[in-house]
Amino acid sequence: MSRALGLRRSHLVQLLLFEGCSYGILAALLGVLSGVGVTSLELALFTLLPRLGVGVAANSVPVPVLESGALHLWISWQSLLTSWCLGVLATVLTVLIVAFWISRANIVAAMRDLDDVVVARPALAKLWRMLWSPGSTPDDASVPETPERRLARVLEALLGLLWGAFVRGPLCLLMGLFLFVLVDTSASGWGRLLVDTFLLTGGALLVGWLLSSMRHTSAPLARRLSFSLIGVGWLTLGTLQGNAFIGLFQPVVAFNGTPSGMDLLLSMLLPIGGAVVLGMTNLDLLAVLFSGGLRRVRGFAPISRTGVAYPLASRLRTGITVALLSLIMFLVLLLVTTNLGAIQEAEAATGSGGFQLQATTYGSQIMRYPTLATQLQNLQAGRALRQDFTAVGLIRLMYDFPQVGQVQSLRLNLDGGQLIYPQNKPSQVADDVFLTSTNLPLYARASGFHSDQQVWDALRTHNDFVLLQYDPHIVGLPAASGFTPFTAEIPDSAAPSAHFHQATVIGLMPANAPWRVLLSINTARRIAQPPYIAFLSTYLFRLQPGANEARAAQDLNGFLDASSRGITVQSLDQGSSNQVTGVLTLLLGSDLALGLLFGALAISVITSRAVVERRQQIGMLRALGFTRSLVWRSFLLEACFVIATGLLIGATLALFLAYQIARATYQDFPCHWGSLVDFAERIPGCICLYCLARAPGCTPVSS
Repeated sequence: MSRALGLRRSHLVQLLLFEGCSYGILAALLGVLSGVGVTSLELALFTLLPRLGVGVAANSVPVPVLESGALHLWISWQSLLTSWCLGVLATVLTVLIVAFWISRANIVAAMRDLDDVVVARPALAKLWRMLWSPGSTPDDASVPETPERRLARVLEALLGLLWGAFVRGPLCLLMGLFLFVLVDTSASGWGRLLVDTFLLTGGALLVGWLLSSMRHTSAPLARRLSFSLIGVGWLTLGTLQGNAFIGLFQPVVAFNGTPSGMDLLLSMLLPIGGAVVLGMTNLDLLAVLFSGGLRRVRGFAPISRTGVAYPLASRLRTGITVALLSLIMFLVLLLVTTNLGAIQEAEAATGSGGFQLQATTYGSQIMRYPTLATQLQNLQAGRALRQDFTAVGLIRLMYDFPQVGQVQSLRLNLDGGQLIYPQNKPSQVADDVFLTSTNLPLYARASGFHSDQQVWDALRTHNDFVLLQYDPHIVGLPAASGFTPFTAEIPDSAAPSAHFHQATVIGLMPANAPWRVLLSINTARRIAQPPYIAFLSTYLFRLQPGANEARAAQDLNGFLDASSRGITVQSLDQGSSNQVTGVLTLLLGSDLALGLLFGALAISVITSRAVVERRQQIGMLRALGFTRSLVWRSFLLEACFVIATGLLIGATLALFLAYQIARATYQDFPCHWGSLVDFAERIPGCICLYCLARAPGCTPVSS
C-alpha cells in the first residue's frame, strides 16, 4: 500500500531502517544492562566458593587476590559503548538487508498477499551477453539506456556470473586454490581447514553441475548428490582435522600452542554445518520415516503429511532453525556428557603422579646462587623439611635445545613400518625416587606387564626401556594394553647431526601427561652424557600424611628463597580448582540452557508467523473437514519435527565428540545414559510429543 500511494523504494528502505534502528537501540541497551547484571550475579556466586588460595603456593597466584577472597566487577565505559554499538550495528545491517529485499516486492502481489513469483535464474550465456550488450526488442532493435541503467545492467550481469560460477563449482575451486597458494599447507590450523573446505565444496558443486548436464541424470538427483557430498565432506573435515576442542582438554598434545578462536569456530561450525546440510538435503527421506510412523498412531493419520509439508517446502527457513537448535544442543550436551570435573581430576593425577608441589629451576640459577645446589641436594636426601615432605623426585631434560626451532623427532619401529614421533622439547630423565614413588596411571602397557607399577619398576631397573606419551594424532600408535613392545630411536642432541639410539617402549602415558618421552637415569646415561643439571629441572614434592599444603609451600619458598631467586613453585593439587570447575560448568550449562530457551522462543515466533502467512491453507484444511484440534496438532507436529531434527543432529555430534575427548584423555566414557534420557525428556520438543500422544486429554488452543 505504501508503494501504491507513491512512496519510492528508497523511502520504504528509510522507513524500515528507522524502525529497525529504534528497536536496535532499545534492544542493545537492554542487552548491555542484562549482561552487566548477569555478570554481577556470577561474580557474587564465585565469592561463595572456598578461597582460591587454599593449597596453592604463594608465588603461583597473586597475593592480593588470595587475601581479598572476592571478585569485583570492573566496568569501563569504552567496553559498554563498544558492546552497545556492535549490537546496534548488527541489528541495522540485518534490517537494511531485509528492507532492500522488501522494497523490491511486487506491488500487486504484496497488496493481495500473494506468494512471490519464482523467477528462474538466467543462463550463464545470457548473463555473458548482458555484460557486453543491452537487450533488444523482438524486431532486433537495440534498446536505448541511460548510463545509470547501463551500470546497473553490468553489475547485475557480473554478480550473476560470479554467483553462477560459484554455485557450479569453478569459482569455489579457484578460491580454494588461491588460498592454497597463500596459506602454509604444512601447518595444521584453521587456514588449512579453510582451504580443504573450499576445495571440497567446489569439487562437490562441480560434480553436481556435470551430472545435471548429462542427459540421463535429473537435476534434483544431481543436486541431492552434490549437497550430500558437501555435508559428508564437512562432517569428515570437522571431525578428523578440527581437533581444537580436544586440544582444549589436552593442552600438552597441542604442540602448536593453544587453539585460536578461528580453530575453535571452524571445528565447531564445520561438523554442525555439514550435518545440517546433509540433513536438509535428505529431509524428505526423514519426513517419510517420520510420517510413516505417525500413520500407525490413531489421531495422527490425517496430519501425518501436512505436519511435514511446510518444512519440506521452506528448507532455507527450516535449515536456519535446525542449525540454531543443533548448535545450542551440541554445546549443552557436550557439557553434560563431558564431565569436566572428572577430566580435571584425571589431569591432576597424570600431572602430579602422587606429588603435590612442584619447583622449577634452571642451570643459570644454579650457577648464580652457589648454595642452591646444596639446598636442593638436602631436600632430595631428606635432610631438610622432613616435617613437610616424604619424597622429592627430580625430572630433567636430557640435553639442551635452542629456544627457537624444533628438536629432533623420534622414530618408532612398529610392525606396520616406521612412524615419526614429533617432540617440542627433548626427552626427560626421571630419577629413581620419582620412579619408585609415582602412581601415575598409564594409558597402555606392553604385553607381559600386568600392572602399572611393574612398568615403572622395569623402567627404573633396566637401561633400555622408555615411556612415550600417547598421541591420538599419530595413526598406528597402540591404543590399548597388551601391545607388542617396539623400539624407538632417540636422538642424543637437538642438532641435525644427532646420533639415534634404540630403546624399547614398554608403556604409553596418557595424552595429557606433562612428559612427552620419559627415561630413567640408567637409560639416559647410555644415550647422552650426564650431568643434566645445566638444563631445566623439575622437583616434585610429596607431602607428609596430614601435612598442610599451604604451610609446606611457605616453608619451601622460605627455604629456597624462591621469590628473590626467581624459582617457580606451584601446586599440583586440583582440589579447589575442581570446585571452581564445577561452578563454571554449572554457569556455562545455565547460559546454554538459556540459549535453548531462546531457541524455543524463536521456534514459537517462526510458528506464529507461519500461521499468519498460511491463513489460506488453514481455511482450505477447515473446508476439507479438518477440525480445530487437527489444525492445532498439525502445526504442533510441524514444530516437533523441526525441533527433533535439530536436537538429533546436535546430540549425535556432541556424543561423538565427547567420546573422542574421553577416549583420548582417560579411555573411559563417563556418559550416564539415565541422566541423558531424563535431560531429553525435559526438552520442549519431547514434551510436545508426549502431550500429542495423549491428545484426547489435551485442551486444544482455539485459533
